[in-house]
Amino acid sequence: MSIKPRPSSSKTICESITAYLMVILFLFHGLTIQDLSAKTLDLNTPQETKEDSNEVQASSQQEKLAIARQEYKLGLEDFKAKRYREALKRFIRVYRLQPHPNLVYNMARSFEELKEYQSAADYYRKYLKIQPNTPDRAQIEMTIVTMENLAKPSAQPTGHSERFLSKRMAWSGVAMGSIMIIGGAMFGVQALNRSDSLNSFKAGDSLQAFARTYQERDQAALLSDLFMISGVAISSLGLYFALKAPPVTTSSDKASISLSFTGQGLSIQGAF
Repeated sequence: MSIKPRPSSSKTICESITAYLMVILFLFHGLTIQDLSAKTLDLNTPQETKEDSNEVQASSQQEKLAIARQEYKLGLEDFKAKRYREALKRFIRVYRLQPHPNLVYNMARSFEELKEYQSAADYYRKYLKIQPNTPDRAQIEMTIVTMENLAKPSAQPTGHSERFLSKRMAWSGVAMGSIMIIGGAMFGVQALNRSDSLNSFKAGDSLQAFARTYQERDQAALLSDLFMISGVAISSLGLYFALKAPPVTTSSDKASISLSFTGQGLSIQGAF
């Protein structure tokens, strides 16, 4: 009977390690293939999603364009109908959807019609910045200067116009009162003439003519008194307020009026 030799322990250990390494290698290889397959699927999926997204974006863009065209048309109609505030809102809405230089110009025109001159100047300037080579650039630049001048506050003090108006009304009262005094004097002369006519009547003259002349004299005398009294009152009040009101002057021009009473009447002197 023969006895087989017993394998050495070192050989057994090497075979075990080799088998273990091969198992690990097979497992790693399987995981790598699965990972690559998953990545390939992931690469295909975004491509399909991107195409769908492009279609959605194109559809949304067309909707925006349709809305912008409709709003622009309505904005022009509002502007022609002088509904400038509504037109301005529509132009701004269209500009947010589809920016265009003409919309900026239309906004400036709307602000101009609304008398918001500073905003109009700003939008005209913005239009020239977007369209520097526009053929009507010189005209728009002149419009900007005009808008800015209109937007500036008045150089005169706040109460200047009120003082000027009150002084003007006062002197108008003086003039009106003077005219009424002249009218009263004319009626007084007419009354004197009718009195002379009454004194010239003799016995046997027409009684109707005498009565008519008498009535005309009384009417002329009454009108003379009314015009004289009213004229003196209005002139006195006007003169009082004209002298009491502070003088109206500007930084460059000064006007002065002096009044003096002489033996021949009222003397008015002025330097302008």
